Amino acid sequence: MTKELLERPAAAGAPVATSFDPVGYFSSLGTGASIHVYQRNQRVFTQGESCEAIYFVRDGALKLTITSERTRRRATIAVLGPGDLIGETCLHKPDQYKATAHALSETTVVKIGRETMIRLLREQPELSEFFVKYLLTRHSRMQDDLVDQLFNSSEKRLARTLLLLAGYGEKTDTERVVYNISQETLAEIVGTTRSRVNVFMNKFRKLGFIEYNHGLHVRPSLMDFVHKSKS
Repeated sequence: MTKELLERPAAAGAPVATSFDPVGYFSSLGTGASIHVYQRNQRVFTQGESCEAIYFVRDGALKLTITSERTRRRATIAVLGPGDLIGETCLHKPDQYKATAHALSETTVVKIGRETMIRLLREQPELSEFFVKYLLTRHSRMQDDLVDQLFNSSEKRLARTLLLLAGYGEKTDTERVVYNISQETLAEIVGTTRSRVNVFMNKFRKLGFIEYNHGLHVRPSLMDFVHKSKS
């Protein structure tokens, strides 16, 4: 389902806020952007398709998977949620999407055309600042993911994945709920089997790190487990 956004004069750009609000900013864009709502398991774009737009996740979550051309094996490389951008590499040069994106739950995204995004980055300092900070954060997270895969146990990788999915950054006492995600998907992200994920999830539940109650509740105490546990 697609809802066109209110038209605004191209020269006016998007509204500028003193404190940049990416959700409000992208949701209020005019010409060159549109809002799309995807249902669970619906495909947003496919690996190999021409990369002509980037997507801002307003709510919900998307799973990114890649398929090997040689072996046809598929792997989940990321799960992205509210505030994330997808397809930003097409701003460098028109190319193809490197992965396939599917909605993990009902997900709302703002689709921004490549030329529109390039123009806005040139015209809007607040957007440019947000974009640079986002890319640096994303790069840092990718490095952490690589270290995680190389040196940490699958149990610790699962714990870190749950914290990332729950949106934990700085330490907080607030319990958070993870959207509906299967153990099969968690196993793909962590790089282990579904049965191992099931064992670890049961252990985390018994230790009070997580709870199933109208969703998966992830508690801050899981961060202490990640920090204290040894590979």
